[in-house]
Amino acid sequence: MKTIMKISMLGNFRIEYQDKVLEYEELHSLQMTRLLSYLFLNHNEKIDNHTLASYIFKGTDSNPLNGLKALVYRTRTLLREHFNGEQLICSTGGYYYLTNHITYVIDYEDFIKNYEDFQKNHHDLSYARKALSLYHGALLPMIEGETEYTRRDNFLDLALSEMAYALLLSYDSHSIAFSTMARSLLKEKGNNDYLQLSLIRKLVKENQDALLHDYLAVVRPLYHQCLSLATIHSIDELTGKNGHQENDLKAILTHDPNDQAFECTPREFGRFCQLRRRQLRRGQWNDYVIAITYTMDGYVIDDVKANLLHHLRSGDCVSQFEENQFFLLLQCDEQSIPVIMERLNPLGSGWTFDYRNLKSLRC
Repeated sequence: MKTIMKISMLGNFRIEYQDKVLEYEELHSLQMTRLLSYLFLNHNEKIDNHTLASYIFKGTDSNPLNGLKALVYRTRTLLREHFNGEQLICSTGGYYYLTNHITYVIDYEDFIKNYEDFQKNHHDLSYARKALSLYHGALLPMIEGETEYTRRDNFLDLALSEMAYALLLSYDSHSIAFSTMARSLLKEKGNNDYLQLSLIRKLVKENQDALLHDYLAVVRPLYHQCLSLATIHSIDELTGKNGHQENDLKAILTHDPNDQAFECTPREFGRFCQLRRRQLRRGQWNDYVIAITYTMDGYVIDDVKANLLHHLRSGDCVSQFEENQFFLLLQCDEQSIPVIMERLNPLGSGWTFDYRNLKSLRC
């Protein structure tokens, strides 16, 4: 009989096996996370070393195959020490794969299976409840923004929105169960912006005015803790909170109580750019997206991030896409960009930057 290994990927990365737990923080390596998550999500396949090395190192290693061997060695050593000598990662003929004497139970796969069962029988909401109980946040949020997981995460968002809407309709909106369920949709590590916008749009479209009113009465007090200002603004527009005022995004951001820029995830950055681009059609200002790539050794990423946030203005947006790359969304004139960059990096070396006018981008 096979032993069972439980892997959590929704909202975190965690491995449970034979009464022992390996948390993401214990890996101390984003590359180990990439390696293990890729193997787990393809646990029925053998992955050739070129594909695996290309995914993990993304062209940053001069000898990716040797780098992969070293990474696999370190990961095997960690797993053996943690799980009583278990040899989890196997290799043969240039391929890597997981041992087949373990049954891998992955929350992401269970979520998808319950969603598929829900689609086959929309009247049986037990599948939707089970799926939502498994959802604790975005797929592998520590590596969010990587194209390998974008398709999977987008599918998760759509599935979650569809099942959450069906469950909202099934409750008495004045019941404690309804309030509990509504609050549970706001996850600490979830894609709250997408889900809340999707639900509000659906409720408005289907003329569920009473349900919308009761739902917002429960969740709106939590929005400023869980949603971006751009999303709150969109929801206010959808629900008519702003009336017919031309309450553009720039005015909203002016009231940001912080005196520095704000940070968001890559997913939020993309959606924020979409909203800002729509706002530009009504305004006379310019927004620029700036990509900064760090090339020097020995920089401390938290110090870099703190420097960016401190020296930019309230309303400017900062997002880390890769270990050495940040994207900025700034409202400024093109002539001001070199001056801003000099202020952000007074040494004038150790990084490169490129920029585009937001109006010229497809987002």
